[in-house]
Order: sequence, then C-alpha cells, then structure tokens
Amino acid sequence: RAGKPSFVKPLVQNALDRVLAPQMLENDKVDMRNLGEILCVLPDQAVAMRQAPSDGRKGYDVSGEILPSEPGEWREFKLGENTELSKDDENLILATVTGQPKFINDVMNVDDTFQAQGVNIGTGNVNYEGAVVITGDVAESMQVIATGDVTINGYVESAVIRSGGDISITEGASGK
Repeated sequence: RAGKPSFVKPLVQNALDRVLAPQMLENDKVDMRNLGEILCVLPDQAVAMRQAPSDGRKGYDVSGEILPSEPGEWREFKLGENTELSKDDENLILATVTGQPKFINDVMNVDDTFQAQGVNIGTGNVNYEGAVVITGDVAESMQVIATGDVTINGYVESAVIRSGGDISITEGASGK
C-alpha cells in the first residue's frame, strides 16, 4: 500500500469551531453574556505544521517475496494571510500578527481584526487582543473590550465599550 502524502495540521484551535457556552461564576451562577474567550494567537506563535508523508505498507507476492511500498509524497502547501515559515523549521507555520487563527481548505490564516454581525446575548461579550469591527448593533448590558480600535457600524444601547485605540460608532449611542 502506498504511503499517504504530507498534510498541514493545525496546532491551535480553529476560531471557526469556537463553541459558545455560558461561563460559570464563583457563586454557582452562570453569566449568560460571557460565552467564552475569543481564540487569539500572538506573533511568532506556531499555528500549523506540515506533517511528513507516511512510508506506506510492504506487501508480499505469492512466493512470499517482499514487495516494497512507495512512500507518500511531499506536497507543497500555501501560506495563509498573516503567516510565515519558521526560520528554524521549514515545516512550521508561525503567526505574524496578533489575531484569530482560521484553518480553511488546508490553509492557516490569522485575521488581525475580529468581525461580528452584532453583539447581543446570542454572541456574548467581546474581549479581543486587537481591532474589532461590528457591522450591527451592540445590545444593552453587553461589553466590547479591545486592545485596538473598535468600529461599530450600528447603534449602541447602554453597553460598555473599551478600546486601546479609537472608538467609532456610526448610528449613535444611548446610555445611563
């Protein structure tokens, strides 16, 4: 049997597979607005690795002679957005920016901006190391905390917005 070819294996959880679940508080209560951390990697963090091809399996002919297997082939792989090869290991892929790891079609990308359709009880609070762009509204009592700029293309109603950079709200805000 011929060996299997090389393949890219993610070393971090895929942000697209994030499971939203309410977080338990110290007093046995549940925070329904905190649905877990947003996955984030740092610059120079290993995010994926190309795995070596397998050797295959030897066989035998009818007289008992060994038939050698064909090893799998090394396949080329693509570097995704905001990634680079390690200088020490040609099979190790590193992030070049702080962002969300997204593994799609055997390509690892790192998005430096967190994007959401809106922030509400269904999406949970946003706490992100980088810039945040929200294309909808931020509901009452929700939180958006970012180390970079926060851009909200919607309305903000009595929410907490903290930023290490600029905060832009296009449709207005109201609060106490």
